[in-house]
Amino acid sequence: MTNSSNNSRIRRDAGPVVRPARLDYDLISASSAGVRRADPRLVDPHLARAFEEAVCEAREEARREGYADGYAAGERAARADMEQELQRRVAAASEALAEKERELARAAELLGEATRRLAERVSSELAGLEDVIVRAAYLLAETLLGRELQLADAPVCEAVRRALAVIPADVPAIVRCHPDDVSRLRDLDALGAADRRVVVVPDSQVEPGSCTVDAGATHVDAALGAALVRVRRVLGIEGGEEPS
Repeated sequence: MTNSSNNSRIRRDAGPVVRPARLDYDLISASSAGVRRADPRLVDPHLARAFEEAVCEAREEARREGYADGYAAGERAARADMEQELQRRVAAASEALAEKERELARAAELLGEATRRLAERVSSELAGLEDVIVRAAYLLAETLLGRELQLADAPVCEAVRRALAVIPADVPAIVRCHPDDVSRLRDLDALGAADRRVVVVPDSQVEPGSCTVDAGATHVDAALGAALVRVRRVLGIEGGEEPS
């Protein structure tokens, strides 16, 4: 009988081989025996060794294949686990980033609201401060003007000079002033009325140091109190007392 798979091992040369049979081998009870019949190759020691070698090689091959298959399966499983873990981490990082973006959006919204409220508050305070500054500036100017008038020798002369400056020279003018100031207007030429026809009329309704001038259809009120009232009206300062 010939073993085709181990022919190269059994027949090492072309000549016939004669080997002694193994008569001490139990062909029936051997572990490698078939069911109710023995394997004829086992009666030859060379065949037995060849068979054992073939079995060992088959086992080694199976082990290598099993190892390779197991390694590949393990590698696939490890790769799948790594991909799953990577996806989990990416999802967690994305969620954390989204949460940070939401927090930043909320912070930006709160900052915008705070900025808007601060701007409204500052605007309101600045508006109030502007009113205070305007009123203070007006009061300061009023005080300084009153002080200058007190120190001036003849404030009525300055008032008449200012009033005549806005009236045409060829139109006769009537100057009304307080009776106490009439004596100060004797030298009209010095007040710019050398070429004018000017008549001075005492009027107790005119405050001291001021005057009113009528020239045709033109009326000029050079009274300090009236001027200050107009200034207060322009500046939006109402209710102030006129200086005496």
